[in-house]
Amino acid sequence: MNNRPPDQYTQVKGHRIRYWQMGDSGSTVLLLHGISCSVLEWEHNIAALAAQHRVIALDLLGCGLSDKPLDAAYDMESQARFVFDFMDAMGLSSVNLVGNSMGGRIAWTLAATEPQRVDKLVLLAPDGFASPGFAYGVAAEVPATLALMRWTLPRWLLRMNLAAGYAEPKALSDGALQRYHDLMRAPGARQAML
Repeated sequence: MNNRPPDQYTQVKGHRIRYWQMGDSGSTVLLLHGISCSVLEWEHNIAALAAQHRVIALDLLGCGLSDKPLDAAYDMESQARFVFDFMDAMGLSSVNLVGNSMGGRIAWTLAATEPQRVDKLVLLAPDGFASPGFAYGVAAEVPATLALMRWTLPRWLLRMNLAAGYAEPKALSDGALQRYHDLMRAPGARQAML
């Protein structure tokens, strides 16, 4: 059974941005996906949340089916500013934020920057905390092997990296892998991620 809402698009600072919206009662919940993902990350959650809330999930700038401008800044502060611009375009003065991985770090940045615009904050494995042996606040260098992803993206390598994000790696279906692979191969997607 497909509980996914239809794709919708809006303009944010001249960029075409895809989003899903479901539910029309209760407070607004804004879902922010992880790196190299899209609204599809929320396809198994959005209908349940929409039973009690207005729920919006968006493809961040450079991700999914949203625009991927080559000259855009994709650092966390720029992505946070972009989410505020999206909220403004949607007429949202404040929201409950749910962020996963990179989306968690963006949500955390939003709450720290303009706390009056964030009613509640839910972080799912948020990115941005220093791992042992790494300095906090210092961008990691992109290994040469990962940089090769600009030109090639073997499905087996993508599966290996994505499976690490699943509690049960076998739950990563061939269909989901194909969607991730297609999204990552879209023009500008890999450059935006790197």
